[in-house]
Amino acid sequence: MKNILGLLFVLLAFQLFAQPEGAEVEWKDGKKYYVHFVQAGNTLYGLTKLYKITAEEIVATNPELSAGLKEGQKLLIPAVASAETPVIIKPVSSNDKTHVVEKSETLYGISRKFNVSMEEMVEANPGIENGISIGQTLIIPEGKAGNKPPKAPKAEPKIVFYDTTIVHTVLDHETMSSISKRFMVSIEEIQKVNGLKSTKIKAGETLRIPIKKEKISKVEIRQVEKVIDKKVDEELIFKTKNEYNILILLPFSLDKNPDGITSIATEFLMGAQVALDSLERLGLNANVQILDVGVDTAKMKSMLNQKEFKDVDLIIGPLMGKNLDIVARWCNVNKVRMISPVTAQTEILKNNQYAIDAVTSDITLMQGIAKYIVENNSRDQIVLVKTGAKDDELYQAFRKKFMTLSAASSKQKLIEIDMLDLGTHIRKGGNTIFIVPSRDKIVATKFINALNKVASKAGTGTIAFYGMKEWVNFDDIKGFYKNKYQFHFASSNDFNYTYEETKNLMRSFRREYNSDLSKWGAQGFDITFYFIQSLLMEGKPKAGVMNDIKLTSTGSGNGQENKACFILKQVDYEIIKLASFND
Repeated sequence: MKNILGLLFVLLAFQLFAQPEGAEVEWKDGKKYYVHFVQAGNTLYGLTKLYKITAEEIVATNPELSAGLKEGQKLLIPAVASAETPVIIKPVSSNDKTHVVEKSETLYGISRKFNVSMEEMVEANPGIENGISIGQTLIIPEGKAGNKPPKAPKAEPKIVFYDTTIVHTVLDHETMSSISKRFMVSIEEIQKVNGLKSTKIKAGETLRIPIKKEKISKVEIRQVEKVIDKKVDEELIFKTKNEYNILILLPFSLDKNPDGITSIATEFLMGAQVALDSLERLGLNANVQILDVGVDTAKMKSMLNQKEFKDVDLIIGPLMGKNLDIVARWCNVNKVRMISPVTAQTEILKNNQYAIDAVTSDITLMQGIAKYIVENNSRDQIVLVKTGAKDDELYQAFRKKFMTLSAASSKQKLIEIDMLDLGTHIRKGGNTIFIVPSRDKIVATKFINALNKVASKAGTGTIAFYGMKEWVNFDDIKGFYKNKYQFHFASSNDFNYTYEETKNLMRSFRREYNSDLSKWGAQGFDITFYFIQSLLMEGKPKAGVMNDIKLTSTGSGNGQENKACFILKQVDYEIIKLASFND
């Protein structure tokens, strides 16, 4: 199976690990050493690449590294080779092979294919660290593994040094506790490294976070379960094949590099790669290709005629926008299953049974909020705030669901008001819950400002409000107010660093990429693992790292939408889960 990480990973790696220039030299006991002062972000692995020396040799010279790297620390790095040493091109031995670079191939992918390290590839082909091109002939050295197929990792992988110090800027909603959980470092250790006597921190403050080496354990591999009595349209059943063809379409946009798009695509692919490795160990035999589809619609339309789309079985992506609609229409005509992996775009589901929304729509989430309130707040005053025509569909989704459920159970009253009337409907000495169905930052800020002016009318009572998931990232609304007025929202997923599943995937990311796990990385893992296993391997996956996918058809002849809903709340500046369900 071809697991391709993309050209940008290779380019980035070689930019980071350039040969040291002008490094200070020190002689000790007749031996030459480079002098290196540890900077923020340095890792032991990075130093091995920078100075072209093993971690064991560095630690032997600097035994204090057993406690981890510290910013400003002086290290002596053995100068094992002179900077003037000429590059020697390795001749082709009788055991070496050659390979002609094909379209979409990367140095990483080729090294994985022949089970040769990238370092061995560069040694045999000087200059490829700057990139490879289609049609280029590469020498494939025999390598230490003898070009044998890679073996599945053992249950207890070898411990690798990944010590580093991360400089983290405190966000508005963060506490010492949440930062400690995120980076899996004790509060006491963070205080010690930063010379802090208390746990009080404020937004904008910078903290040095020591990431210590740890025992690495592999991500749990879920067992495949056979689907029993699963009734589906005959055209949607995958025919058993010896090898499936899977396309992952991502907007790396290497030619234009729009803000944020490349990083989202990269992090998603990192998570997808970890999932593919796990699926391969479960028996998946597939040709997986990663295509950079950019954000240009003309480019996307032209790509649909390429050979990669000819016999494709499953498409994951694109991520968003008009390209998602273009691919959905192509899949409907050509009867190919496709997954919308990070955005809910329900328009693609209409009259297209081959399309799947992996993310719950905002309409469904508003209905989920209504369900939760009816079941848990029957004695509270419920106030629905009008937010304008732009978000009327959200307003009506909550209103209709609440009315239906309330009529069948608690007969609870729903008060509908304009934002100017907030103070009139705050219950003194009781509990008042406001629902503000809007994705707009201006509306959200206006509501918080208005609420803050009249909140005192509650007296000994409490005030809570439900906004949208987008409010989490509205920096204009201070975390203090979200905390004070008990900010609630509904989400398609629940990304939390304290969950054991998240910790396991975090360890895998650090092992594979020397990088922390992001929400996009977790999404890439969950979506890739769930849909490939359930659609191509007749499996029934369990809940993912942050998703619990529940698919439901949106109507006869339509596609399927994920109906999972998580009800989340901000408590002590941290997001906690109150409930999760599928309606």
